[in-house]
Amino acid sequence: MELIVEDNIVFRKTLKSILTSRFPDMEEEEGRTEKEALKMIEGRESRFIFMDIKLLDTNGLDLTKKTKTRYPKVFIIVLSSFDYREYVEAASDCGADFFISKLRLHLKTLSTRWRH
Repeated sequence: MELIVEDNIVFRKTLKSILTSRFPDMEEEEGRTEKEALKMIEGRESRFIFMDIKLLDTNGLDLTKKTKTRYPKVFIIVLSSFDYREYVEAASDCGADFFISKLRLHLKTLSTRWRH
């Protein structure tokens, strides 16, 4: 199972559509908040989590750190509308495996980075 944790419904649905079209066997779950994300993660075998930095109820970096502490094998891709070096470093410091700027996100990036 793959999880998209994103509070912006338009971006969340667009990302899900891109992933579904490129990886038809992928099962994506969606969450908007820390509570929803943790509920979906617990007891399931997530392989990838797309985590927005800014969520409704928490900082996505804090949630990344919590998730990696509990589930160190899950691959977390942090997403942000801001392409700042500081954000990339902060994501890495919290255990994120990869950082993608939403401004630069496109199908080619997904298809070359993560083959299902």
